[in-house]
Amino acid sequence: HGGIGDGVWRLNDLRGVRRPLGEDRLNDPGNYWINNILWSDPIEDDADREQGTFGVHESPRGARSTQFGWDVTKTFCAKNGLSLIIRSHQSKQDSLGFDIMHENLLIRVFSARDYEGHGNDGAVLLISKAEDQSA
Repeated sequence: HGGIGDGVWRLNDLRGVRRPLGEDRLNDPGNYWINNILWSDPIEDDADREQGTFGVHESPRGARSTQFGWDVTKTFCAKNGLSLIIRSHQSKQDSLGFDIMHENLLIRVFSARDYEGHGNDGAVLLISKAEDQSA
């Protein structure tokens, strides 16, 4: 799904998770951060909420996940040497099926059209190597 939760973990932490990850290990309180990666969502850049768009906040999905602001995305990318996070798992009402968010550091792609009646389009992301422009 591609959330980053509180963003304090590193990519090497994720690489070190022994797989397969069964439900018993996933529900272990010491692995809270893994659940958070699965279920956390970015806070909309234009969110008009009491908590604002900064930091980490409780998610409406429940206690096992959070919502993260653009500042968390920016810090996470810098700490892990990333220029972009691509994630899914979140439909947006009446959207084109994708959003570019958090100062262009995060792309949300959702492929299911009209998911649960949200009126959203579906989208896919095509990634290709840039052609050499030096010739």
